[in-house]
Amino acid sequence: MKEKIKELKQFQDELEKQQAKKKIIITKHKLDLEEIVEKIDKCNNQIEKLKSEIDKEAVKQFNESGEKNFYGGISVKEYDVIKYSDEDAEKWCKEHDMFFVWDKKSFDKTVKSLKLDFVKIDKEPKATFPKEIKLEEESITDLNKAMEDGSYNE
Repeated sequence: MKEKIKELKQFQDELEKQQAKKKIIITKHKLDLEEIVEKIDKCNNQIEKLKSEIDKEAVKQFNESGEKNFYGGISVKEYDVIKYSDEDAEKWCKEHDMFFVWDKKSFDKTVKSLKLDFVKIDKEPKATFPKEIKLEEESITDLNKAMEDGSYNE
């Protein structure tokens, strides 16, 4: 029994040592992770700020020149903005037995094809961003590579 008690003590000591190591590693990783999360938040905030600025500039250029395509694959698309009074819309739907339950999204889809007095449809231009912005310099590099490896076909 004495040997088992000694062995138990060894495992308890080892457990304490490993738990201390674990705590040190977790603390270090928490600090590393906090730093990474902070950098991610900074990047996301900067991306949103730049997208907003680019959107304003692209829409301005679109309004002035009609140009829809810009550097990096950024483009301007016109979206329908549907404006109406919810009361008028609900009343119209009831009169025409259109929906069992008031459904704004379905009404918006339906109303685009109808010419109703109380509905106004405006076009609102907004910049759209590709999933991956491809700069022209990269495109030229890709073209050069394709020409070198023989995969480019005119």
